[in-house]
Amino acid sequence: MTSPARSAVDLGRSATQDDDDANTALVRVVYCEGGADALRRYLESSHLEQSTHAIALFEAAYGRMLLGDAATAKELIARASVLAMLDQMIAAGVERYATYELRAKVYALEGRGDDAMRDLGKAAKLGWRRTWWAIHAPYFASLQPRSDFQALIAQVSRSNDRLTEDMKLD
Repeated sequence: MTSPARSAVDLGRSATQDDDDANTALVRVVYCEGGADALRRYLESSHLEQSTHAIALFEAAYGRMLLGDAATAKELIARASVLAMLDQMIAAGVERYATYELRAKVYALEGRGDDAMRDLGKAAKLGWRRTWWAIHAPYFASLQPRSDFQALIAQVSRSNDRLTEDMKLD
């Protein structure tokens, strides 16, 4: 039944222009068609393990389990669980800087700088002020060379300095 399954996925990919979902759906088809070697090549070429979607990460973890790679599967499940939880919180209307800050940390650690900066900027608009930690802790190390990161840190630091001065005046 792999041929009709592949055809259905290809039809869905064309109709929706959604490669991530189609690539996710093909994990089991590829395994059934070609076994472990085909699945290993597919996981490397499809980039499911770099997806931003929890479902894709869970399916990539399933694929890694089929390949006997429990350590990578465990890491993918952990990433999927954190991102899924944060995405659900944000979708449910949780507008707290800490939620966006945490997701920015996850993205930065994954090497997804643009996504991390988007969420860190949102966190700053919601009151995030932890510039010292952002500069010194390892989770934002990948962002530190970026000019947009440096500009955001400078902006928040100036705001922190103004608040400190206002407190001294009172």
